[in-house]
Amino acid sequence: MKKAELVKAVAKDAGITIAEAAEAVNSVFDNIKKALLSGDSYTVERFASFSVVQRAERMGRNPQTNEQIKIAPQKAMKVKTALAFKSELNGKNI
Repeated sequence: MKKAELVKAVAKDAGITIAEAAEAVNSVFDNIKKALLSGDSYTVERFASFSVVQRAERMGRNPQTNEQIKIAPQKAMKVKTALAFKSELNGKNI
């Protein structure tokens, strides 16, 4: 599902206009982004939690030259699926 499809589904389910639904969807994503940028985690109960992890510096390899390269430390977003949703995906109800 693409964002535009999500907006249409939210508009239909909530009985609001597509513009209002787009504003709501954008607000949700903006709030997740703000929380992660400030170092907090963001949890959607029974769905998933989003957090930022720090990846350490490591050695890698340039696939074209086979040369060893140093990969700088960096932050990455981690998404952890909630147990309830994971069970639902696998056809189990908890």
